[in-house]
Amino acid sequence: GAPAQHFHPDGTVRGLLNVFVPLVRVDASNGSTELRPGTHSWLDGGAREWDERRGDVAAAPSLDPGELLLFDYRLMHRGRANATADPRHVGYVVYATRPGISDLHNFPQDEWLLESSRAELLGVVEPSAA
Repeated sequence: GAPAQHFHPDGTVRGLLNVFVPLVRVDASNGSTELRPGTHSWLDGGAREWDERRGDVAAAPSLDPGELLLFDYRLMHRGRANATADPRHVGYVVYATRPGISDLHNFPQDEWLLESSRAELLGVVEPSAA
């Protein structure tokens, strides 16, 4: 088991998508990911407090192995508590919607990918005009 995480965004970069891929069934018993819809806009000047009395409703979908959960990198979310003795294995990928951005907040060692010569070689950015 594991306790619930605190709500957090993965970072502040616009244009990144989180992709979670459960490798086992995730549900309320083993801690599915809980999302607070609309909170990604708080970082763009729409900040306010989450208030369930005002009608704010979180979502925590149950997922089968191989299903995908995609959400904005800036969205407030958390892993709910795993009340079972079994581990909850989840694959995690961050997808960039445009060249030149990366998840340097969680993966700072990947900064080398954005250096122009390496990025061109890997197809992350368009080749320089010669």
